[in-house]
Amino acid sequence: MKVLLSSAELFGYAKAGGLADIVYGLAKSLKGLGVDVSIVVPLYGFAKDKILGEVIDLDENLKVVREKLYGLDVFFVKHSLFDRDSIYSENGKDYDDNHLRFGLLSEAVAKIAQSFSFDIVHLNDWHTALAAYYLKQTGFDGRIAFTIHNLAYQGVFEVEPEILKIDRKYFSHEYAEFYGKLNFLKVGIAFSDRVVFVSSAYLDEVLSGEFEFGLSGFIRNHSEKIIAILNGIDYDEFNPQKDRLIYKGFSKDNLRGKYFNKQKLLSELGLKSNMPLFAFIGRFTEQKGVDFLYESLNEILKLDLNFVVLGDSSVNYKEMFESIKSDRFVALYGYNEQVARRLYAASDFIVVPSVFEPCGLVQLIAFRYGSIPVVHSVGGLKQTVHPIDSNTCGVGFVYENQTKEELLDSLEEAIRLYKDKGRLSKIRKFNMGCDFGVIRTAKEYMSLYEELLGR
Repeated sequence: MKVLLSSAELFGYAKAGGLADIVYGLAKSLKGLGVDVSIVVPLYGFAKDKILGEVIDLDENLKVVREKLYGLDVFFVKHSLFDRDSIYSENGKDYDDNHLRFGLLSEAVAKIAQSFSFDIVHLNDWHTALAAYYLKQTGFDGRIAFTIHNLAYQGVFEVEPEILKIDRKYFSHEYAEFYGKLNFLKVGIAFSDRVVFVSSAYLDEVLSGEFEFGLSGFIRNHSEKIIAILNGIDYDEFNPQKDRLIYKGFSKDNLRGKYFNKQKLLSELGLKSNMPLFAFIGRFTEQKGVDFLYESLNEILKLDLNFVVLGDSSVNYKEMFESIKSDRFVALYGYNEQVARRLYAASDFIVVPSVFEPCGLVQLIAFRYGSIPVVHSVGGLKQTVHPIDSNTCGVGFVYENQTKEELLDSLEEAIRLYKDKGRLSKIRKFNMGCDFGVIRTAKEYMSLYEELLGR
């Protein structure tokens, strides 16, 4: 079975969020299960001098560079449209030609799939969604799976369909049209053989009309081909016992290293060492609950705790967090994988106050590193984090409503747990022994591929 995974991001190469992690982890796991898997990503300007493999002409205007990356077979799409220093945007503003850039990526995916006789093309998010249309129009005899990692990002542009080589007859509400604009995600849903959401809880929310961003009716019309497969994390990469990015390794059988990581990070950040450490790790966006978190911080910092936030360098959020004056609060800007790992390893609790969350990887990584999640009960968070006194694998503090009062109640409950060292250690070890690995995810995708191919 030959599988072609396509994405705008790939861990270890180009990352803006969890998409990079899951694509890399899935590809690696599929390969370990014996699948002949390749990946397609753009060749971005920030990496063009490092990718030096075989150059292949797809046509007179489109080339790919084929190279091994971390043991995986990767096609890097080479074109001036990708010759940028960022993936999607610059100075907080999306590139004006993203429709052309990711339309081109989709076209390249289709050509690679045809040229190298792939059985399955697995698309991820709107950036590669148009490939489903291009493949179907050119008589591709394989099958197409399309995973939606976040329905909020649909790739909606005010452009004529012909610019993207889409027949105007498909510019209708049954296919590509969305309030007079062209919607990449709708095209992916319409022309793929199977559409995958990344948690069943999130899919239920969408089908009920919650967090559906104008597409619940369209999605219900395609319900016969829609399923859910829960994302997972790469347990080889996210392994606190062997992680070279943290100060000292540790395991559920020996947590001394976790305490060392905490004291070391607190010292570097100038925070007091006799309090529980809470952290937020993620993109600074409204969806991730950052606005809500900021509005709650003054009340949060009245509690006996340290709080660290790590995210991107968004100017607006940087100004917001810099207005918080406390010797128990630190904001770190510009996402850095090493800093993130050290924060996971050091933290007692990871706060995930997302407004909505398709799956979420932060809470899964937190489990792995012995940090207990405090989460809003939505989507994948609701599916993977169970009440603190539950016997179901993966426990934390779960609040139902996005209110300051409920968040503060959960934080206060977490602080009480922190003071009960024996119970705290027991819960850490319980979570660290849970299996939210991407191998389970890969096995479910393998079953899906085999079903699509009639095997």
